Amino acid sequence: MFPEAAPYPSVVLFKDFDEKKVIYRTVLGKSVLKTFLKDAEVSRIAMLNPLLLDLFVWSTAKKQGVVLFRKEEDKEAMDKEYSALRDANPSKEYVFMTSSYSEMEEHEIKTYFGINKEDMPALVIVQNENTELKLFVYRGEIAKEEMIEFFNNWKHGKAPRYYKSAALPETNPGPMFTVVASNFKAEAIESKMDVFVFFKVPNCEDCIKFSYAYGDVADAFPTIKFLVFDAMENEVEGLHVQELPLVMLYPSKDKTNPIKFRPGTKSEFINFLIAHCQESLQDDIKVDL
Repeated sequence: MFPEAAPYPSVVLFKDFDEKKVIYRTVLGKSVLKTFLKDAEVSRIAMLNPLLLDLFVWSTAKKQGVVLFRKEEDKEAMDKEYSALRDANPSKEYVFMTSSYSEMEEHEIKTYFGINKEDMPALVIVQNENTELKLFVYRGEIAKEEMIEFFNNWKHGKAPRYYKSAALPETNPGPMFTVVASNFKAEAIESKMDVFVFFKVPNCEDCIKFSYAYGDVADAFPTIKFLVFDAMENEVEGLHVQELPLVMLYPSKDKTNPIKFRPGTKSEFINFLIAHCQESLQDDIKVDL
């Protein structure tokens, strides 16, 4: 049935958006119709900003996200090339967006996408696989042929995964030491000590609560290494942490089989430590339980 209030002759553009339809009523003609459709359609490439960030991350639960990060002065030329990538992949399976540091805070881009200002321009694909978000980053020439080739390689499983890493801290006082993805292997896996790693994320109440107990225990056991790992800003190949907070012990004798401890009370953590780190304990250490 023809929509109400659409007189003859007219063209109706239906949209799956806030504004469900737009009616064109004036003189019909090829050139004016093209102008009407161009002006009325919903953009197939959205602008990513802090307000849309959570929505974008949520949308990747069902779709694959694609974001072009470029500098503001390169916006016009690069967005034109990027549109060609979008046109070559019209499936609703993908969400295409663009962003620059003028539109999003540097910390947000680094935290969610692992991209520094120096890395721009960069094309980032966010793939959701069994609740794990995987990043694939292209830093070559922002031209349609090159981007389409990278995108096709990713679709066929030929693009290497990108792992985020925060910068090494300028200062790192103990007894809890900050570890990032780039030095995780050296500090946790290759260390000859018993190593505890506390996996946490910002603004997590349970993480904050347990961090005090973790610090107290770290101060009491100097012969054991205690590391803190921000799971939001860092990713390590082969390590997928789903439930936070989490503590993992990498024993000195067997780094390939870490032991999990679900954070509880300080006493429970100490009992766990004593049960699994006998060789690291010193007789003169006394702990107030």
